[in-house]
Amino acid sequence: MAEQGWLSLQQLFAEMDESTAALIIQLQIEDSQELSSSIVAKGKGREGEVSDTQVALAIHLEELQRNVTVIKDRQMTKSIADACQRDGEIVAVLRSQEQAAAAEYVLFSHCCRVIM
Repeated sequence: MAEQGWLSLQQLFAEMDESTAALIIQLQIEDSQELSSSIVAKGKGREGEVSDTQVALAIHLEELQRNVTVIKDRQMTKSIADACQRDGEIVAVLRSQEQAAAAEYVLFSHCCRVIM
């Protein structure tokens, strides 16, 4: 059941633009950090002992940080894909020119050996 919730969250972020998803996650991180600080400030419980709530918040923050990483990875992937599409034609032309220059060099080298 929890896995279905996780998949739904991933699907939600997949359909959302990166800046909106990043903002939502950042606000959740800030809220969680504020909540965590208020729990620590209250000072309930024994000294040096971590409450279940603190553990749950720490796990939640780790998950949010993983989501931030996923969003950043998605941004990088899209950026690379855009660059490949944008520059693909230029790279193909340059590669063709480089291959032609290499073929000319081989031909020139062969001609020089024949003459000597």
